[in-house]
Amino acid sequence: MIMVAGAVTGHAQQSVDYRPLVQEGVKWVYCYDNVVNNNSEPNYELYTMEFSGTTELNGKTYHNCYHYTNSKLDPLAEVPVAWVREEGKRVYAVFNGEFTCKDAVYIGGKSLLKKSDDFETSGEYLVYDFDDVETYAANVKVKSLAVGSQDVVSLGNWQAHRYNLVVAEGGAEDIAIALIEGVGVDAEWGYQGNLICPFTLLPNGHVTMTKGLSHVTDAAGNVLYKGAFYDYYTALEDVKAKVQQCCENQYFNLMGQPVTHPEDAPGIYIRDGKKVLVR
Repeated sequence: MIMVAGAVTGHAQQSVDYRPLVQEGVKWVYCYDNVVNNNSEPNYELYTMEFSGTTELNGKTYHNCYHYTNSKLDPLAEVPVAWVREEGKRVYAVFNGEFTCKDAVYIGGKSLLKKSDDFETSGEYLVYDFDDVETYAANVKVKSLAVGSQDVVSLGNWQAHRYNLVVAEGGAEDIAIALIEGVGVDAEWGYQGNLICPFTLLPNGHVTMTKGLSHVTDAAGNVLYKGAFYDYYTALEDVKAKVQQCCENQYFNLMGQPVTHPEDAPGIYIRDGKKVLVR
């Protein structure tokens, strides 16, 4: 379930000032996990994305976007993963070569994000368009997305629009992705993305790469928004601690309950303090 730190305060018809996405001091914290097979030890970590400083490219001013796993950003030790600018309610990014989240931008040689009108000279992608979310969602090359509903949520002392995108699956519409002004994307399992690569589908191959938004903090460290992965990963730490005090080779579900036959219900379990994927 996609959630927020504050309560829903009303409907999108309410007068709400646009909250810019590109802001220095704000931190986006994401969870990252790599589950390979039943016997693997997954690579689990938190990483942060943050804007710091500006760069001039082709006569335009961009904010440097960093991705780091240390407790604090050191711009002298890190290289920007992208350069991002905001024009009105549209957010554009120029990706930094090998640091690009390529799987999120290209699938089967097709771009998931719309290229800007002057892409050939600027190299810009349209990462978000909060001026016309309906058209923006329809242009994403993941699945057939549309705005199913919209409301207003609290981000600290700020009110922001949230657009809940739906995708048709077997004749039914399920909320898969939320786009929030000032936050970006918040997506549930299977549609994870991050600040500058908002749309990613899990691959069907042997390796499953998962990531999702845990939370967003302001410059003072206050949590503005709790993402779809916030409770999952905070609870996981407690489960891992319980497992380490218990039985070796015993499987536990993500609630910390022992499971005798995990093969009867394939999914992610805890064994010996590590997450494993049972197929």
